[in-house]
This record gives sequence, C-alpha cells and structure tokens, in this order.
Amino acid sequence: MTKNDTTPAKKRPPKNSSISLGWIITSLVIGMGAVAVTALWFSKNETAENFAKFVHSKWALFTQKQVSTEFPPVSSTPEVTQYPGKLLVFAAGHCIKKTASTSSHECGEDAFSIAVAPGAPSKGRTFLGVADGVGGWGLSGGDSSKVSTGILEEMKGLASGTRLPLSEVAGLAFERMAAQRVHKQGSTTLCTAILDHESGRLDISNIGDSGALIIRDGKLLRKTKLGVEGFNAPHQVGFDQEGNPYGSIQQFESRQSVFLRSGDMIVMVTDGVLDNLYEQEIVDMVVAMVGPVANRSATKMVSNIQSLDAALQERVKSASTTLAWHSWARSNEVHWKSPFALSALSHGYMFSGGYIL
Repeated sequence: MTKNDTTPAKKRPPKNSSISLGWIITSLVIGMGAVAVTALWFSKNETAENFAKFVHSKWALFTQKQVSTEFPPVSSTPEVTQYPGKLLVFAAGHCIKKTASTSSHECGEDAFSIAVAPGAPSKGRTFLGVADGVGGWGLSGGDSSKVSTGILEEMKGLASGTRLPLSEVAGLAFERMAAQRVHKQGSTTLCTAILDHESGRLDISNIGDSGALIIRDGKLLRKTKLGVEGFNAPHQVGFDQEGNPYGSIQQFESRQSVFLRSGDMIVMVTDGVLDNLYEQEIVDMVVAMVGPVANRSATKMVSNIQSLDAALQERVKSASTTLAWHSWARSNEVHWKSPFALSALSHGYMFSGGYIL
C-alpha cells in the first residue's frame, strides 16, 4: 500500500476542532456477538487477535428469518404457535482491538449493540447498531469510545423500553448524552436499525460512512447512503473540548425502511469493509456461506427447526469471521485496486492497495 503525503487522514474530527489533522486512525471492520432470539453471544478470536496486531477489526452480520412464508400485515396479530409467525434473529461478528488505539475499551473507539425488546419473538423489537468512533481525539486526551458506546447504550435502552420510532430514538439519545455534560472530545459515525417483529419492518438510520446491506434471494436488495462532507470526510456527531454537542442527528442522518421476508439477511459494517471490499464481493461471500442454510431453515418442517437453527447460527458466525479477515487481508495488499484506492484516484490522490491507517 502506498500513498503520497497529501492523502487525507481517515475519519477527521470536524473542522472547528483544535485537533491536528492527519493522525486519525480508522478501524477495519465492526462486529458483535451472536444472538438467537433473546440471547446475546460474543466471540473473540484470540489467535486472530495476536495475528493482526495493527488491525482493529469489528464487523456485524445480522440474518433474520421467519418460519411462516410471509410477515403478517401491521394491523393483524401473528398466530401464536410454537414456531410459525415468530421472528428468529441470528447474529455473529468479530472484534480485535487495534494496538494503536488509546482507548481502554475492549473494542477500541468503535462500538456495537444488539437488543431484543420484551415480548419477543412475536411482538418485540430488535435494535441493531454499529458506531465508528474517531480515534484522533485521543491525541488531545479525548476518548471517542465513550461517545460511540454511550450513544448506542442510550439508543438500546430507548428502543427496548419504549415504542418510539428510530428517528426519535437517535435524537433523544444524543440529547440525553448532551445533558449529562460528561462527554468531551469525541465523535462517532452511527449506523442503527430497529426491526419490528410483528410487522417485519426494518427502519435504518445512517450517519457517516458505515453502512448496512440488505440481501434477498442472493442479491443486494437495498443499501444505506453514505453521509460525507467530501472525500474521506464522513459526517459525525459528538462533543467538543468543552463538552458542547456538535453535529445534528436530524441534519446528517439518512433514513429508509423495508419490510423483510423469510431468508433476508442484513450486513452492517463500518467503512473498513466498504473501503476494501466491493459490495458484490460482500454479497457473494455472505450468500455462499449463509444463504443455503437460511433457505432450508425457512422452508423445512417445524420438527427439524432446532437443528437447522443451530446450523444457521454456526454459518452466520463463520461468515462474520471470514468476511472480517478477508477485509483485513485485502487492506494489506499493495496492488489491490480497492474501492478506497479508486475513490482516492478519482479525487486526485495517488493511492494504491487496500486501505488501513
């Protein structure tokens, strides 16, 4: 990987910040544990951690299925039986802390969250979120991990304890953090979603250059829009040196909704994956590893569902690890024409290979 001295630093603090530019460290990918309906499971690969000493890789892969062929209309009540009509959510991921991170948080400046609200699986809500904290604040004593983890925790609590729509959850969470007056010198991008189990509706909000991909029938159905001020300058929200909030949830976020079906898959990633892997590569990898089992689980008889669920959970876990380390490998390829390299060249910067800083 090569770059000239004019290549912009990744994930800059806002222009009104006094932090010197050019020292910002980015994460490769973002991830979280695995969950089956209401259970959260976190996996940390110690061998991979020792292997990738200079990489902070976190990645989130979410796949959902419903045993009945279609979600009921919003106004109707799902049939209460052992499995049909109940939404099952599976998740898996990977997290390795970058050695250059100044944060004491287990996953560095980045954060993830998943929660299934009371009433699941038939009538509850699942909250999903990834946040990519800007590491450069650490050079002046700040810690973006407090912002990235803090806002996701606030959002998780609101999503689980209320029926507020996602658009209100994000804004209220940021307001609560601002009112505490304890968060200083930190900022983050933010990609979050709420899945309503009764209607099958998934609402997604994205601020910055992380993103979500929705896969259906082996193809990319929908993706979030990037929120950037310019090349390599993502939108972000956070707090300045005095603890004053900057950035606007309402101004920066892009929102969209989609009604999910049996066998749909959701992949949530930070910019490190999107910088080093093309969208079609991501789709092909996830479909190859998870798709066949997900399709069987959605169509087989109820008597076989438990064994199929176990197989699906394992496939999701394997897919998350494989995608994370494939991204890491690509980031270290000097001659790889990565998405980031092509974007840099289109903006007049000389850059070759995968991107990791």
